[in-house]
Amino acid sequence: MAKGHALSTAVKLVAEATSAKKKDVYALALRVFGK
Repeated sequence: MAKGHALSTAVKLVAEATSAKKKDVYALALRVFGK
């Protein structure tokens, strides 16, 4: 659960830092952690 929270926070920070590519970052995260 702690890892999930940390991951969520990290993704949120990255998404905010790259709002223009938020969808790309999210899609990449799904590809990396999806498998």
